[in-house]
Amino acid sequence: MKKITVIIPAYNEEKTIGRVLIGVLTADFESAGFEKEIIVVDDGSTDGTFDAVSRAASSADCVKIIRFERNLGKGAALRAGIEDATGDIISVQDADLEYDPSDIPKMAARIADGSARVVYGSRFLEKNPVIYASYYLGNKIISGFIGAIFLRRVTDSYTCRKLFDKNVLKEISLVSRGFEIEAEITSKILQRNIPITEIPIRYTPRTIKDGKKISLRDAFLGAWTAIRVRFARSSVCSRLREPLRICMLSARFHPHIGGAEKQGLLLASRLCAGGNSVFVCTQSFNGGLPSRENVSGVEIYRLAHGSSFRFMLGSLRFLISKRKEYDAIHVLLASSPAIAAVVAGSLLGKKVLIKFGCSGKFGDIATSRARIAGRVKLSLLKHSSARFVCPSRGVFDEALTEGFPCDRFTIIPNGADTSRFAPVSVERKRSLGEELGLGSDGGPVAVFTGRFERQKGLEGLVGEWGGVVQTFPSAKLVLVGRGTLEENLRRIAARLGAAASSVIFAPPTDEVEKHLAAADFFVLPSSAEGISNSMLEAMASGLAVIAADISANKEVITDGENGYLAPSAPTTFAEKIKSAFALWGSAADKAMRERARETALERYSVEKMLKDYIALYRRM
Repeated sequence: MKKITVIIPAYNEEKTIGRVLIGVLTADFESAGFEKEIIVVDDGSTDGTFDAVSRAASSADCVKIIRFERNLGKGAALRAGIEDATGDIISVQDADLEYDPSDIPKMAARIADGSARVVYGSRFLEKNPVIYASYYLGNKIISGFIGAIFLRRVTDSYTCRKLFDKNVLKEISLVSRGFEIEAEITSKILQRNIPITEIPIRYTPRTIKDGKKISLRDAFLGAWTAIRVRFARSSVCSRLREPLRICMLSARFHPHIGGAEKQGLLLASRLCAGGNSVFVCTQSFNGGLPSRENVSGVEIYRLAHGSSFRFMLGSLRFLISKRKEYDAIHVLLASSPAIAAVVAGSLLGKKVLIKFGCSGKFGDIATSRARIAGRVKLSLLKHSSARFVCPSRGVFDEALTEGFPCDRFTIIPNGADTSRFAPVSVERKRSLGEELGLGSDGGPVAVFTGRFERQKGLEGLVGEWGGVVQTFPSAKLVLVGRGTLEENLRRIAARLGAAASSVIFAPPTDEVEKHLAAADFFVLPSSAEGISNSMLEAMASGLAVIAADISANKEVITDGENGYLAPSAPTTFAEKIKSAFALWGSAADKAMRERARETALERYSVEKMLKDYIALYRRM
């Protein structure tokens, strides 16, 4: 059964949003062969819109609510909904009563049967009431204008009843914040020669007094948006044929182990393998590392280690000296090197992309706000022309709350190498267990891979592990990595008495896939993450993941379906481990592992990440 995601952007629609939501909930999708997902985006409403949505959706599991702290515009709300959508077909439903939700499944059938990829409900293909002649003529004129400049016929480009095959929206990059999003969507679809199928619909217009918000200014913005899309076409096509030239900038890089560094090397190596030019500027924290080295096809330049300020100045000199060798600077975390990138970008006319890697108290924004220099840096980044990327909705929402502009952000989840990280046979799992010294006790094996740092929650996990072993005497916990807490973790494990031998410490390795393949479960009790690389690798390996129920993990895992979510408090997390272990080897356990692998393949593969980044680089 195909799924339809209905996105409802809403701003100060307290009077109507409840009835609209109930209308979508009660519309008969099932008879037409669809399941439904509803995403309501409260675009910073100042009335009772959020409360009305919460009441109407209180007993509906299929409704998600996204809430902006301030009004960002219909375009921003739609883009947020599209980012969160998981349906095969995506539909837009306004939060007023102008459009009938029962039209959605009938129109979606045209996409489901393959006869159309984009379906618009046109208000002008049959007679509908007209309240304002100016609105009627304005819609006709702008639709005719867009059709004329793209040499295609479209009667109602500003209809809010639009349905898309999800892959169509992946092919286009939307940047508008306001009502001009309607013109941008239509223009970019026509630009790619994707046919728009128009179907007559019923329409009940409302008055300005009732809350109608679009204005003459929005019409001019829409026309200008269409012009920009149309006449940027040749230059866009030209850029699509040229190899990318990227300089990545990071305070730390390979062989330093961290999520941003792993993702950076993975992305850079895949870009280079595709014929693009990527090199990295970083610090040399180890005197034994060469100042220049090729790793996986990527040239790495290491500057002498010093203070953050010294590296910032050194990286600025490097960027200036290498200015003829790159077109864009990609900063892997929003730390002090981001300032050098922004300054170099401004001086040299280079595009700059900065990644926010994590949210919460360990994230880029919270750690920056704790220091005066960090607050100055955030202000500089906000007012720069840089573009930003983040791996999850939680990181994005935090950036918006901090005052960063929505239209300069793109959400690109981290990716896992689903070929390298893959399930293995029972025989291979057994042999790997013997090779890694896990013994042959036949109990469940839980593994953690990553840094031994405070945010990972490992001290609580190890402290409660003795209770897990009391219930499952043959269970083992394997901690793969290194970090500032290693000695303390070893001391905590030693205090477990007889259970101490069940906690195994393994050093960092370039063959972490062996530890994942030999294990049965992956544990992640972190209090803060972006999107955990290690978790994605574990899911790709077909492990059942037990993770803390923080926002980033909730974006990936649905508790009881493709993994387990638990409060990060040590005792409750340990209880969740016991519940998961109780299902070990059952049909439910096998099905969960399969769904975890499917999630990694469909949403978090390195191929998808690479495609999204290439599209972003091209847009810059």
